[in-house]
Amino acid sequence: MRTLLLALTALAVSFAAAAAQGTAGRATVTYLSGDVAYLDAGRDEGLTVGMVVVVVRGGVRLAELTVRDLASHRASCTIPPAAATVVMVGDTVEFVPATPATRPAVNSTSRSASQSSTGGVRLRGRLGLRYLLLKPVEGNGGFSQPALDLRLDLSQAGGTGTGATIDVRARQSYVTRSDGTTTRNSRTAVYQAALQVKSPNHPWRASLGRQYLAPVSSLSLFDGLLVEAQGGRFGAGVFAGSEPDQGSMGYSSEIRDYGAFLEVRKAPGGRSRWTAATGAVGSYQAGEVNREFLFTQISVTTPGFTLFAMQEADLNRGWKREAGEPSLALTSSFVSLTARPNEVLSLQAGVDTRRRVRLYRDRASPELLFDDSFRQGVWSGASIRAGGHLRLTVDGRAALGGADSTARSRSATGSLSLERLTARQLSVRSRFTSYSTSRGAGWLGTLSVGARPTPTLGVEFSGGRRAENASLDPVHRQTTWIGGDLDLAVGRAVYLLLSGARERGDNAAGDQLLMSVSVRF
Repeated sequence: MRTLLLALTALAVSFAAAAAQGTAGRATVTYLSGDVAYLDAGRDEGLTVGMVVVVVRGGVRLAELTVRDLASHRASCTIPPAAATVVMVGDTVEFVPATPATRPAVNSTSRSASQSSTGGVRLRGRLGLRYLLLKPVEGNGGFSQPALDLRLDLSQAGGTGTGATIDVRARQSYVTRSDGTTTRNSRTAVYQAALQVKSPNHPWRASLGRQYLAPVSSLSLFDGLLVEAQGGRFGAGVFAGSEPDQGSMGYSSEIRDYGAFLEVRKAPGGRSRWTAATGAVGSYQAGEVNREFLFTQISVTTPGFTLFAMQEADLNRGWKREAGEPSLALTSSFVSLTARPNEVLSLQAGVDTRRRVRLYRDRASPELLFDDSFRQGVWSGASIRAGGHLRLTVDGRAALGGADSTARSRSATGSLSLERLTARQLSVRSRFTSYSTSRGAGWLGTLSVGARPTPTLGVEFSGGRRAENASLDPVHRQTTWIGGDLDLAVGRAVYLLLSGARERGDNAAGDQLLMSVSVRF
């Protein structure tokens, strides 16, 4: 199970979170788009680019995200591939707010030398190297992929508010067949390349280029211009641009987006925080309406509960009306509530009625299957934390199926975590999930044991089994796996990861090895 292995890897790589000390900050996942999670907290709440934040549900750590783009009160984070099905809108995110005391120290001599040689320019970044190797259970073939990631953040250029962000990722994939022949595929994608200008004495800022539209997270990545003003309590902005080609990540002018938004929030300070936002977006393709919609979202975080609610309403005209859509359709309704009546008990509940929105590209051949039916559903759960070491969580979910009755499913999950049992931070985590769908029923069980012998070294061993009785051949399927992870921090800049796993059984991926090194500067 490659997905499970990567999820455990993401949980193991916790250098920054394990070393950080201070008062924890909280945010809420407000939107998900691909491998990006959007938060209702940003630079003013103490988040910084590259910071590792922890997704928590019911007191249980689910995954770690990396902050990659910031606005004053919004942030976008990278989701590890394995956690794509784990992180949900409404989840709580915990972090240690950055302060001058927790930021990397720079002595006055080096700071003066740096500014004198660069005119006040501050350059920070990250260089990452990865190598992934997969060997199938049978045969002589295989898959390997070396990759390189580079991110640069330039700020305070010339003592002004001018800055720039560049995020480039390159990889080469080699597929070796059983007959010995090999094919190669190369890809270089630009995820961000934007110039920012901010007034030192006024709350407005402008960003031009490829960027993440954090205040209107349902659009995600776009190429264009964003102008916004963010004060302590109010914010507003306008934007115009186009969406990159989804296949090549190259520039494309085929789909153009325009919009505006307003935000109001509680004044900074205190233990509670709330934010409300509303706006309108128009998207157009080939001169036709792609999508026009209004959105409203509310986020409330207090010591006793966390609430996130979102509603989108599509305005349909032209060909959409001719295709049978109503003039006004409530296309995305989402509510997630977590209540914490005391330090021991946590309760969660939510409802999701989002459905697929008809876009212009669907006009010729509309995608009628499923209607995103697996997304629609309800859930509830409870978590108990005792003694600072024990966490017990139960969770039940039901997918309502929407327009497709075959997509209905039910699942129940129980998990047990024993954390920081010794001075070496020995931890034991287990999980069991039982599920049923119209196509069969099954279960999944996992067990992991980890420790941190030193503050900079972490090890974890894991394993599990999944079994399913399906209505399609093969009727009985099962997969077992074992794996191990090792992570090492060298100083505050270099991080190394070594991860391996072996799968056996039906549809098993085989053997996997992942090596990576990340250097921050």
